[in-house]
Amino acid sequence: MKRATAIDIGTNSVKFSVGELRGNAVTVVGEGSTVTRLGASVDKTGLIQSENADRTLKAIREFFKNALTAESQSTVCVGTSALRDAKNGAEFIKRVKDECGVDVEVITGVREAELAYKSIIYDRNIVPVLPESITIFDVGGGSSELVYGRNNGVVQTVSLNVGAVRLTDRHFKSMPARREDVREVADTVTNELERSEFVRDSAILFGIGGTAVTVAALKYAIPYDEPMKLSGCRVQEEDLRQLSMRLQTMTVDEIKNIPCMDSARADIILAGALILNSVLSYFNAKEYVVSTKGVRFGLLCEALIQSDPT
Repeated sequence: MKRATAIDIGTNSVKFSVGELRGNAVTVVGEGSTVTRLGASVDKTGLIQSENADRTLKAIREFFKNALTAESQSTVCVGTSALRDAKNGAEFIKRVKDECGVDVEVITGVREAELAYKSIIYDRNIVPVLPESITIFDVGGGSSELVYGRNNGVVQTVSLNVGAVRLTDRHFKSMPARREDVREVADTVTNELERSEFVRDSAILFGIGGTAVTVAALKYAIPYDEPMKLSGCRVQEEDLRQLSMRLQTMTVDEIKNIPCMDSARADIILAGALILNSVLSYFNAKEYVVSTKGVRFGLLCEALIQSDPT
């Protein structure tokens, strides 16, 4: 059985999936995610901090070991916003190669958006029949990606320099949040969206990434680490608005104690929810559909489906 592993080194977390090709579809047979905050302080200092690099390397080593145990024949590893921005990103990439034996490709925001699109169109569990047009958003730690597809092809992509970690570092020095900081975050995201002139014609809106999944976990009271139960869930605009208002009044410790909250994301979930609010408002959407696959699944589909000679 042909198997491959995909590792996604994000600003906030490192995620991996092992998948195998069954017929013309990819089935995930193992996956994991660890919050390492590789990109914390990168927006302010331009540098990856040594302790964040060490945590991330430890996670990659563990994931690579799991891939070998799962008898994966190949591994593809990508880095996103933090590695695009950090002045010492090349140094970190060399450490990954030297210490873990893994090559890291730093991908552009546009490439990241295209992989997000593939993660949806190849996921037959969430999209049995592909709609005529879809829009996908991925709220990450350092950036947020949007992709619009029509008739099974990518039409427009954009990467916005707004993410949950980046905006938290800039605006939320303490919690509960100040009203003026909440307004500034919302205005920043809205302005970025308006400047992008992203097409608003879409039949359905999909959300991938940690923020979109965490919000769904809180709404449905499903543990964040049970992703299969969250895939396909719908989050309404009003639920998101109410959650954002609630989070603004809470300390980080109080947020950590919300049932089904991923405690490692507690300090950045407000910024993430505010980004989601602005995204739904921009598209005049009443809800979004959750996909738990993400960029790494898009990578697996490239490695297993698109490269399969049969």
